[in-house]
Amino acid sequence: MKKHTRKRGVILLACILAAALCACSSPGGEEQSGKKKSEEQKEEVEEKAQGPVVEEQVLYEKDGVRITAKELKVEEMEDYSWATLNLLLENEGSEDIVCEMNAMLVNHYEMNSGPLHVPQTVPAGKKANVSLDIRESDMTKAGFELKEIGEVEAEFKLGKVSGETAGLSSTGLLSVKTSDYDKIESKPAEGGKEIYNEAGVRIVYLGMSEGGEEDAYDFGADIFIENTSDKSVTCWITGGNIDGTEVNSYNTPHVSAGRMARSSIDFFGDAAANMDIDSMNEITVKVELSGDGITDEEGYPDYETIADYKDVTFSIK
Repeated sequence: MKKHTRKRGVILLACILAAALCACSSPGGEEQSGKKKSEEQKEEVEEKAQGPVVEEQVLYEKDGVRITAKELKVEEMEDYSWATLNLLLENEGSEDIVCEMNAMLVNHYEMNSGPLHVPQTVPAGKKANVSLDIRESDMTKAGFELKEIGEVEAEFKLGKVSGETAGLSSTGLLSVKTSDYDKIESKPAEGGKEIYNEAGVRIVYLGMSEGGEEDAYDFGADIFIENTSDKSVTCWITGGNIDGTEVNSYNTPHVSAGRMARSSIDFFGDAAANMDIDSMNEITVKVELSGDGITDEEGYPDYETIADYKDVTFSIK
């Protein structure tokens, strides 16, 4: 009798364990797991739609001046889209200061946009909001989509205001890494034809393009610039001769040390307006390299020549 009772107990225990296992793998459990996975996927999609973000961080602090990165916003409109890095500039010193932006880069590529080309004065004990605008067109030219922002770098020149003059000193490149920093690869432009290589700066011709309705030039020779030197440079590109005809050309792209830029040699004027890109063969321009301007005692920039003017001739075919 005891033997049969023990056997029934074993069978009952097995049934209880089986019921418990069924409960764990019930449709309700699968539903909870599926719901959690769906919420995680939704959060990932929303984060991707929002774009990269930055944490609030102090970028520069010296002599009572503090620059803090606050947030990165991406604005997408039907006709125009851009991203904005908002900074806070604080002057806790006893004298007014002047601030101007010398360079702004995204993913190691120099950007042409930015609001601080004109110096901004910040009185003693005051604060100023600074917005660095990143245009979609500049990102596209550098080979990125608007939301592909891994790192933003900015260099400012700061100085104390004294009458009508200001002695400015550089902050150096201040870096803000976004949440997508590890996902973005920054590399030189592929292809093209090298047309200039002096003092660690090489210029590569990529192709021709026509100016838009809002552009001041008629057409341009698209170029990639790589600065492998330890100095920031400005490339002064002037003059212009296309197949023996004198034309006007001008551009002054800035490239920070160890960084890159996508720009163009812009042609304009009556002679350029009557030209057809498809019939062009050879272009000649003058190229000079200079260092960043140093403000003299009277407030005028004084540039260091890195490489003298040189005639650069290249075929566009």
